[in-house]
Amino acid sequence: MTGTEVLREATGSRRPRIDIICPTYNRSTAIRPTLTGVLEQSVGDWRLLVVSDASSDDTEDVVLGCRDPRIALLRSERHGHPGGPRNVGLAHARAPYIAYLDHDDLWEPHHLRTLLEQLERGAEIVATGATYIDHEGRETGRTEPADMVWHPDLQAVYALFEPARVGHVRGVVESVGGWTTDTAGFEDWDLWWRLGEAGHAFQPVLERTAVIYRGSDTRTESVRARYAIPVGRTDSEDAARGCLDALADDGTRDRLAALYAADFADWWDALARDDRFRTAPGTARAEVLGALRERSDGARTHVFTQLRHARRRDGHLLYDPAWCTSKDQAARMSAVMRDRDVRQREFLHGLLLARGASGG
Repeated sequence: MTGTEVLREATGSRRPRIDIICPTYNRSTAIRPTLTGVLEQSVGDWRLLVVSDASSDDTEDVVLGCRDPRIALLRSERHGHPGGPRNVGLAHARAPYIAYLDHDDLWEPHHLRTLLEQLERGAEIVATGATYIDHEGRETGRTEPADMVWHPDLQAVYALFEPARVGHVRGVVESVGGWTTDTAGFEDWDLWWRLGEAGHAFQPVLERTAVIYRGSDTRTESVRARYAIPVGRTDSEDAARGCLDALADDGTRDRLAALYAADFADWWDALARDDRFRTAPGTARAEVLGALRERSDGARTHVFTQLRHARRRDGHLLYDPAWCTSKDQAARMSAVMRDRDVRQREFLHGLLLARGASGG
């Protein structure tokens, strides 16, 4: 592949059952726990492809110092985000299945076994549960059964499943164009969304096999919203500000919270009736749906908490910022949210009409 140098080829697993792709940049000795988590897997017929994104520290020396013959090291030209290195890894993969591991995440010893059990039963893409930690290694959260559901509409509007939780059949990612190299941030969401749009389905499993680092210094926390979901228009800035002020009223917030719960209850029921809706094996769908409805009812929030306005030629646009990767995805998000948030939008449009504005 252009711009890629093989610094060490893996020789210990001639016929790996699964290839692991780990992009890295200037991780140095801190990548050791990540490598150790792979070495401690309960299945051994794997190959690890560490792809250095033109690291300028001693990361590559640290990887080369790990003598396990199943570990390969590739050096790519500089991309600046993991999409490019992951494509490099895919181009060098030869196993029937692929797993991903980011250089600041960890695996429990049964992670690969859990992925392979589902993949070898016919699942095309698998996502496991996770535990989340901060920079001091303290647990900050964990996935529950209600988190382990999937539907293409869900995937369109939410960034589900970090890469370290996902495995798939080789070739499925290339069939939708591979990992994006056009933008930094939410590359996984972009890819999973495109897979869903192409008709591919995720199979979630309950087992928490990945340990994911979440902190204020992660790239996700610094990504700006590049797109907008329009929800209404006003003729003047005063009308726009008046609408936002009304949304800050305690009574208005309470009313919208009730509408939010009703909208989401209907939405979950509609998704669950669709054949594309996936829950984890061993979970009762009714219990999962009940937990999702309870979560929505207890959220005491609404979908307009980040509503903003901006001047346009025909007045002022009221919009929700969209943290997604493409104009096409923003349009898909807009369509899903328009169908989902019916009651809340009707309420907002009533506020707009009271100020001589129009709905969006």
